[in-house]
This record gives sequence, C-alpha cells and structure tokens, in this order.
Amino acid sequence: MPVIVTVLDLLEGHGPHGQIWRRYGRTSHDTLTDALANPDDYHAYSSARNDAGWRIRRRANDRSGSTRKSAGAGR
Repeated sequence: MPVIVTVLDLLEGHGPHGQIWRRYGRTSHDTLTDALANPDDYHAYSSARNDAGWRIRRRANDRSGSTRKSAGAGR
C-alpha cells in the first residue's frame, strides 16, 4: 500500500493535480497519479531484498574469516 503525503502550502499553490505528492521511498514530488503508480515495485522490492540478503551473508562471511585469522595468529 503506497503512503503519499503533501503539505498545505504546495496544495494551495499548485492544486491537487500538481506535482505536490511525495510517496515514501521516492525522492521527488509527483502528480497524484504518478505517486500511486507501481511501475516496478515488485522488482524494486525483490532487488532490495536480495541486496540485503547479500550484505548479511557477506558480513557473516567476513566475521567467520576474521575469526579464522585470529585463531591462527597465535601459532
């Protein structure tokens, strides 16, 4: 479910059909139609999820690698 917001100054200055709407997760103001559109949300979500999983696995590998290095340092 998209969450969109605006401020009264923009609404009064440009009306409800102007580029005044901000959708959480995006960096620009859009028209209401564009703010509600979901052009590639599933792809963007799955990509971000995969990136997060990759970072978690990398941190775990880095930790286990540093543990191995420190265990062998005293030899």
